[in-house]
Amino acid sequence: MPAILGDERDIPYRTTVPMITPPQTSLMKIRVRYYHKLRQVTGKNEDVLAFPAGERQQTISDLLAELTLRHPGLAELLPSLCFARNGEFAPVSEEIADGDTIDLMPPFCGG
Repeated sequence: MPAILGDERDIPYRTTVPMITPPQTSLMKIRVRYYHKLRQVTGKNEDVLAFPAGERQQTISDLLAELTLRHPGLAELLPSLCFARNGEFAPVSEEIADGDTIDLMPPFCGG
């Protein structure tokens, strides 16, 4: 009897290889808004960045490191910037969470 394609009799042995699926990495999405001169430097009003939600909590400082890789012109402005997390002023050591909005603002002046 001729072998039929797919017929198990024409296969000398069969091995089962378990499917390996990569672990699902959840992402933390952060919205970054730029003001005044920062809009000129980045060419945008805002960005949305995704960080892996991992063992170590991300901070505004980590976010700034990523932003300066994407927009090198930001590096020289960082020392004079103000930061807000969800509408509240925040230091660079402030931890960020999924869904946060981080505002990067030049120094304020006025009276």
